[in-house]
Amino acid sequence: PNKARYVKPLILWAALSVPLALVVLVARPWLIWFGACYLIALSLNIALARNKRERSLTNDVIFIVECVALTPIMWGIGSGTDAIVPAASNLSLAPASLWVTTTLAFLLLVDSTLHVKSLIRERNNPRYRTASRAWSIFSLAAAVVLATAVGWPALVIAVPFGYLIVRSYALTGKDLRPGILGVVELGAILLLFAAVIVSGG
Repeated sequence: PNKARYVKPLILWAALSVPLALVVLVARPWLIWFGACYLIALSLNIALARNKRERSLTNDVIFIVECVALTPIMWGIGSGTDAIVPAASNLSLAPASLWVTTTLAFLLLVDSTLHVKSLIRERNNPRYRTASRAWSIFSLAAAVVLATAVGWPALVIAVPFGYLIVRSYALTGKDLRPGILGVVELGAILLLFAAVIVSGG
């Protein structure tokens, strides 16, 4: 309804990002295919926003996928191929640790989204609280399995996900400001980043 609210940020970010995107596209032409995928994802974001569902869990998950997909894309950019063909053949050569890192980031960001929703927008909905805790436990188990599969120390990778479980129980019923919640969630991201680095990822 309030389109003017989005026009200025859109113009600003387009002015900053489009020239940089063109430079990268010239160096890595295969990014045009990933760009097309991102346009499809963005069209879903816009469709949900037009239906006043921009804060829905569906929209959040689409955005999380858009974010974590940048991990293999950045690896592909760094690998040096300048072909127009999609980088599927290139990404097939990517180490397993790249896909594990991407998956761990996805698990953590979905966890963070569920947790924050359960404390703010959906604080009166017990299903979100249950889903947040269940996802935290599932994420810990999945992280340990993935770490073991690539030879990473499972205990190290378990630390950030254990943190997520503890905070999902410890903060229930707390009336915390969004800024404080943001710091708590940032702590989980930094722990995961450190755990992956220590593990050799």
